[in-house]
Amino acid sequence: MLIGSNTLKIVAIILPTLIVTQVGCIGPSGTEPVRVTSTSEWVAISKPGAAHQLLDPFAGEWDLKISHYSKPDVAPSVSRGTSKVSWILGDRFLQEDLTGEIDGEKFIGVGLMGYDNSKRKFTTVWVDNMNTAIADSEGDYSTEQHLFTFTSKIWDPLVGRERQSKSTVRLVSEDKYIFTSFDKAAYGEDVRVFEIEYLKKQAR
Repeated sequence: MLIGSNTLKIVAIILPTLIVTQVGCIGPSGTEPVRVTSTSEWVAISKPGAAHQLLDPFAGEWDLKISHYSKPDVAPSVSRGTSKVSWILGDRFLQEDLTGEIDGEKFIGVGLMGYDNSKRKFTTVWVDNMNTAIADSEGDYSTEQHLFTFTSKIWDPLVGRERQSKSTVRLVSEDKYIFTSFDKAAYGEDVRVFEIEYLKKQAR
């Protein structure tokens, strides 16, 4: 998400920004993408459904605690921000408008989150003022863990190749959720890069 002198690894921050094989994943029955054979079927999959309702807890105005982990064994830098998340386009997508600060730099981002009835996947898109790339991801929701897990592929100009990133969103309560983004270490394990704690304003 963010690309700066020492913040390239922030590329996967989103709202909102889920893995492909969770136990108890939510969505229409089946896992294969949908193929429609009639106009009525097309109309049906074009409408928001039960999977979209799972996203409703994210709607609202939030205070943020943003933690950036530059190294696994170093305490994170912590800053504050705010976020407004609203339904748009007939409750098909959530739009997030985020304002904050990361490592002393002003940070402004806009994200979209939804559920693709055709792909049977939750999807996200993210843009911000620290990058010229459009980041997108897709994934699933684990009913047992109350956890969304997203995966995406991003171009890493530091190494000159594409790499995979992962992010999770954990619903703690109706007034709190936690977004976490991970990067792949040299030895292949997921290393936490960002953690954003969302606390609903009216809950404070």
